[in-house]
Amino acid sequence: MRVFYEDGRAATLEVEAILGKGIFQFPKDIDVIGDIVNLVSEADDIVFDSFAGSGTTGHAVLKANAEDGGNRRFVLVEIDEAIAKDVTAERVRRVARGYLKPNGEKVEGPGGGFPFCRLSAEPLFDASGAIRADVRYARLAEFVWSRKPQSRPQGRLVFLFAESRRQVLCGFSM
Repeated sequence: MRVFYEDGRAATLEVEAILGKGIFQFPKDIDVIGDIVNLVSEADDIVFDSFAGSGTTGHAVLKANAEDGGNRRFVLVEIDEAIAKDVTAERVRRVARGYLKPNGEKVEGPGGGFPFCRLSAEPLFDASGAIRADVRYARLAEFVWSRKPQSRPQGRLVFLFAESRRQVLCGFSM
């Protein structure tokens, strides 16, 4: 078994450098998530994070693609609409385009983009944490491959799960 650990303050400082101070508490660490993405995914996989929060997984996928020339895609799910728009999507946009750190240092973006989709007015997950029974795979798939709905994407679907109070992360692929 492999254990990944980074001091949580580094993740907070990373998000603050991208979005500003006090925007998001207790983000996942980019290096830890990047290690997991590299460990469990291949170059054409789709990475699914059902607790997107500050957008670390999207950031890690963009970084992994830039490093190895991969074509991984990601699906990020965030239940809080304000966080989804103002934190998750905004971080991934800035990382993709590049941004200025508070000290004026320019960080080049790897490029790329993503569609921002709303699955429904209701939460995706039920009280037990499972995807609601009325949300069918075909509905989720519409968003995963919204650019080419007539073709199935190449690669596997990689899931990342987190338990936020303890930052326990695991990944597996299908």
